Amino acid sequence: MDCPICLNHYTDSEGFHVPKVFPCGHTICEQCLVAITRGQAGQNVECPLCRTSCPIAEVSTNFALCSVAAALVQSQQPVQQQMETPTPLPWTEPYTEPLLPPAQEDLSPSAPPLEPWEVGPQNMYDEATYHAEHFHVPEGIAQPESMEAWIQQRREILRDWGRKREQKMHRKPWFIMDQMISGSGLYPPRLLDTSWFTPKELTMISRLEYLLQDTGHAHTLAYDMLTPLIYDIEVAIVLDNSGSMNMDMFGQMPAAATGMEGQSTQRPGLLELTLRKSLPGGWLTSSGYKRLAPAHCPVNPEHRRWFFARQHLRCWKQLFEIMGLDPWIYLLNGDARGSRYRCSQVEEIFRSPPRGTTPMDRRLNEVLRDFAPASTGKPLLILALTDGEANDMNAFNQVLDRIQNMVYGDVQVCLMGLSLVKEDIEWFEQEECEDTRIRTIEAFEVENRQIQMKEVMKREGGYTFAMHVMRALVTNFYPADYDYETPLQNFRHRLYITIHGRDRWWGQQNPLWFLLCTSGFCPACFLATGCHYCGWLQGNDCGKYEIPQCLEPCLKGE
Repeated sequence: MDCPICLNHYTDSEGFHVPKVFPCGHTICEQCLVAITRGQAGQNVECPLCRTSCPIAEVSTNFALCSVAAALVQSQQPVQQQMETPTPLPWTEPYTEPLLPPAQEDLSPSAPPLEPWEVGPQNMYDEATYHAEHFHVPEGIAQPESMEAWIQQRREILRDWGRKREQKMHRKPWFIMDQMISGSGLYPPRLLDTSWFTPKELTMISRLEYLLQDTGHAHTLAYDMLTPLIYDIEVAIVLDNSGSMNMDMFGQMPAAATGMEGQSTQRPGLLELTLRKSLPGGWLTSSGYKRLAPAHCPVNPEHRRWFFARQHLRCWKQLFEIMGLDPWIYLLNGDARGSRYRCSQVEEIFRSPPRGTTPMDRRLNEVLRDFAPASTGKPLLILALTDGEANDMNAFNQVLDRIQNMVYGDVQVCLMGLSLVKEDIEWFEQEECEDTRIRTIEAFEVENRQIQMKEVMKREGGYTFAMHVMRALVTNFYPADYDYETPLQNFRHRLYITIHGRDRWWGQQNPLWFLLCTSGFCPACFLATGCHYCGWLQGNDCGKYEIPQCLEPCLKGE
């Protein structure tokens, strides 16, 4: 008899927690309904339990529950006390948990809880959203004599739940790409009861929660961080150690004598100017910039990109040590000791300054040769720390397209951006949200500005640098929860990226298709439709459009 949102007991029609029922059958209290609809301009409201949208007028009082609530209050008081003592006001005396009268035991207080795989997308940056759904997770499976057999059985069950969850979240029509879907089909460990974990794993979770305190979401994130262990996933890291990593985040070169810790000259207002130029917003959204302030990063952006790379790897190293993992780190430019180091050897990597070019395609191919799921039988997560475009972008994009089309098996790639240069930000923006297996996380200041513009969080400053660094390990597997942009994508954008992705892939496989369609029809369509109606047909705000690759030399500066 509790509201599944605020957990207060329902009251009768004269109380403060009157039960309100949605057309879908779910019931919440009136106070929570008011909180949900506050500030909404439309006439529709979304059920917080199953996310079904309906007109506000169709949400009515659940009179059956009102009667039950009134009967429960009366059944707790003797008849004489009811005559002599007035009913206490809701705010003066807390309710106790009552038992249903025998005649009403068969009444259901609200719709049945959701199945585990029916849990929809959860905004992991706003606690109010990911605690809203009331679902049923069975207790952990009974452990057989062999722990390995139990772990394998658990993995199979959770993979089945994960596939069902992604199938349910895939928005119609199903033949169009939906970036809320990872393709790996994993069930988030944070949604499980503790009985699903071994004592050793529970100890890890406790240590991870302590390590992740600065993220602001330590409890839930600690569970999801066990994903590589629970699902037996290989992790590999690609580190860009090209010469440009000597520069600071703005592309300025600190004095050579300052060494690794050196900073370039601070220029007040440079960060805000960079964000305004790189993320101008559409024609109808630019005015909102006046209310947005740059995020405070604990590491000054005037530091070298190489310094930021070390910060990221040090954080990941602590996390991997707790889980007993030691992934390989691949350097784009090898040194005298080789091009591969273990994560536990992070400090050795940074004894040498960065130098060389950015052969990202060659290094990705090397990682895929070593760990491709097609040969190892294990899924693979590649974390790439880089500051911008590769030497050969055509070859690099071809590798990413093969990964997206599962040529190598179940591979996920997360590109972590380490640059605040306008051209680099635009490149990451273009790579972002075009595939389901390739995710990009830009510099902290850029991601925070995007979150501000899209109003992902109600609380200012909720996106921390620690969360920014750590979410790289889970965003690819649970994009509906950690990739804040995917639930906001509209049908136009989904249709555009589906057509664009198919065209690019077929153009690589068939030279005739590339000549007639990729290089002929698509650019002509782009120009004939007014740059795809100035980006609107691409699913973007008016004024923000993506230029076909063959037209970039002519239109990039427009």
